Amino acid sequence: DYDRVIITDLAINEELLEMIKSCKNPEKIRVFDHHKCDLKNLPENVIITKDSPIYPGKLTCATELYFNFILNDPIFDLVRIRGNVKAIAYFVECVRVYDTFEFWKTRNDPENTQYESYVDAPRLNTLFHILEREDFKQYIYNYLLNEGRNLTHSNAKYPYITEILALEANKNTRYVEAALRRLIKTDLCCTVWRDSKPHKLNYHIGIIFAEKNGPVIGNTACENNPELDFCAVVSNNQVSLYTNKENMDVSSIAKLFGGGGHEEAAGLTIPYINANVYSLN
Repeated sequence: DYDRVIITDLAINEELLEMIKSCKNPEKIRVFDHHKCDLKNLPENVIITKDSPIYPGKLTCATELYFNFILNDPIFDLVRIRGNVKAIAYFVECVRVYDTFEFWKTRNDPENTQYESYVDAPRLNTLFHILEREDFKQYIYNYLLNEGRNLTHSNAKYPYITEILALEANKNTRYVEAALRRLIKTDLCCTVWRDSKPHKLNYHIGIIFAEKNGPVIGNTACENNPELDFCAVVSNNQVSLYTNKENMDVSSIAKLFGGGGHEEAAGLTIPYINANVYSLN
């Protein structure tokens, strides 16, 4: 009954692709994703790429791919009338910079200080976790009404945002430092059966239990311990994998456990029925 169905940020597999092709009106569906995909000959309505359509040579995210699509869509004319395109585009860029972790990877590059989005992106992510989802949506709506000013700084309606984010930045720094001290180094040597095939794993890994700041913790652990093939950050039954090795693809490991993601960052979920205490030798 919908005029259009948009699927974003969901790793596409053969099962999902077949569901799209076999539905009643597949032409109504649009898929935008930036995760690793080995499928070939994808239909035109399934757009999967890791390259930014707006900034050549940079990585993209699903938010940017969708934004690039609606820029040429008639429904977006309603937004153009209000004159908020630049404000929305900057918000989208902050999401891209954080989602691709570009702000972190280039933090030692002296040129990155000229990009305001590199400062706003992590602050915006912190703000998202401070506020409830509906409050965050209202905050962004207010930012758009304010013509794109003060995305992560105090304003008339939110006079204490700057101070709160400064306090949270200090708390996050201490949290990351404490989490890194809990790093466990071990060997992951086992055989995983997937699709009736054995997959032998033989890696030297790091494990850290942390409920937040996973990307920073995981990447820092890999940088500080170059002997590690990758680092696993565990939060409840969610496991995030990070690596800085060029010849390492953690998405392939995550897929063995029903997850997925990118070569340098991926994730998986451990079903609670299997979430017992494991011993790695």
